[in-house]
Amino acid sequence: MQPREWKPLLITTGLFLVILGVSALLFVVGANWKRRVLFFPDLESGQLAGETRFLPRRATLEERIRLLAEEAVLGPSLPMLRRYMPKELEVQSVMVRQGVAYVSVSRHLLQGTEQYRGTAEEALQALANTILYNFHRLRRLYLLVDGQLPSGAGEEGFRFDMKALR
Repeated sequence: MQPREWKPLLITTGLFLVILGVSALLFVVGANWKRRVLFFPDLESGQLAGETRFLPRRATLEERIRLLAEEAVLGPSLPMLRRYMPKELEVQSVMVRQGVAYVSVSRHLLQGTEQYRGTAEEALQALANTILYNFHRLRRLYLLVDGQLPSGAGEEGFRFDMKALR
């Protein structure tokens, strides 16, 4: 065979090996990502709808919950969903003890956002849905505003409705 006939075969083989190497690398690196579902209000109906994201794995349950809550603060990436928390909101602390999670967010939650005029209770419910849906091991969840139970929550805090998660 002439040298010109080997050239396409050599290029094709090299391209195949590069694609195989990149695929193997992505397979190994991809093991560090976890699929999570975040809930945001729909633009038209206002009902919560899920949005799937792949988030990096974290070592502790507290770190995983914090990352998920911070992603919820960033808002949806889908255009048919709207944010329910202000961009200025900070996740102040996350603590999990014996299946009970305590998540404290800043006071900005009480101010609402320009895109979402729902109540603080509805925003807390949406955040609770996101956390409880992704972490089934949690027996109870307390969402705090500046480390305190929000006013009107009572001694036990808000009763988060699990029906939306089934």
